[in-house]
Amino acid sequence: MDTLWLYILEIIEHIRMGLDFAFQPLEALGPTAAVTGMALATMLVAKTLTENFKTKRYKRLQSEFDYWYRLRQEAMRYKGDDPDKAKGLAKDLDKGKLNELYYNYFIEGLLNNLLTLYIPVFSMLTYVNNTYDPAGLRERFGSEYLFSVTLGGRTYEMGAIFWFLLILVASYILWVVLRKRFFPSRNTNHGIERDADVPAQAGQSQ
Repeated sequence: MDTLWLYILEIIEHIRMGLDFAFQPLEALGPTAAVTGMALATMLVAKTLTENFKTKRYKRLQSEFDYWYRLRQEAMRYKGDDPDKAKGLAKDLDKGKLNELYYNYFIEGLLNNLLTLYIPVFSMLTYVNNTYDPAGLRERFGSEYLFSVTLGGRTYEMGAIFWFLLILVASYILWVVLRKRFFPSRNTNHGIERDADVPAQAGQSQ
């Protein structure tokens, strides 16, 4: 076990050295530029992974859930003609497929996001916290904070962690806004392509 931990620590140290080398050019522009670049790089890596890496089981569960959910919606459309039959059919679908699929879909999505989103974000957050803490900033740049802001007569010192999270959240929001503005039909097209394979996949799973 001790040997395994030594290997893990050695891998972590090599990753840290690699990040130091990768972001060294940004440090020439100052600590604020360096942390901003790290936050933007983290967002791009996480978005690329979450949008392009999906496990086969996740894709299958997503397709099956969409398929059976549409069947339930179709059943509820007949509520005006035969309300009792429509409700009964929807209830049977919920008990028979949708509840189980939703649970499995949720768990698989959580595990998928753990690999593609949470691990990259929290790994970089840990790196920023260890590298650009007040002592690290003072050693590298001669100051214990990135910059200061004066509001209402009070001066606030901006730390690396807060700035990293602020840029990360802002970049995600900007990404969503720009995507909806310039690629409004992208999600719809993906949904159409995914739905085309649903009946076959749902049939195979039965």
